[in-house]
Parts: sequence; C-alpha cells; structure tokens
Amino acid sequence: MVKRQYDVNEATKQIISKILEIKNMPIENFAITSEKYYFLHFNMLNDYALAISAVTQNYIQILSQNSSVSLIILISVFIMSMAFMVIVLSIMLVSFNIITQR
Repeated sequence: MVKRQYDVNEATKQIISKILEIKNMPIENFAITSEKYYFLHFNMLNDYALAISAVTQNYIQILSQNSSVSLIILISVFIMSMAFMVIVLSIMLVSFNIITQR
C-alpha cells in the first residue's frame, strides 16, 4: 500500500466526500468490510485527528504571539502619549504661571 501525504484541506475534503457517499448508500449495502468504511475508519483514527490538533495549536500559538506583540506596541504607544501629555501640560503650566505673574 502506497502512503501518500495530504495536507489538512485535502484530507478534510476526501473524508467529507466519503461521508457523503456512505450517507447516500442504502443500508443494505453498508458493510464494515467496504472500502469506503475502511477509508473513513483508517483516516479518522490515523494522523488526521493529530494533524487537525497540530494545526489548531499552531494557529493559537501564532495568535498569542501576535497579540503579545500588539500588546507591547499598545503599551509603548500609551507610555509615549502619556510622556507627551506630561511635557505639554508642564509647558502649559509654566506659560500660565508666567502670564498670571504679569
């Protein structure tokens, strides 16, 4: 038996296709020894579930890394804006004190 590697999208499409074929098959023709049942059984218990899990974990990891970078950028912008506000307010206070002293 030749083992061929598929990506997750191709494997999902193949499994859905076989499920639809079995769904439309008369109950009398359904047998555990059929090729369609074997294909589903072998692939569902095979690396497919592990591949879906790995893809999901990678996606979550990428999202968490992106969100941590975004958080750092957001905090940096907040700190810079607060520093700018303090500088502007101090200039305004000095100007106000000079004006009120005259």
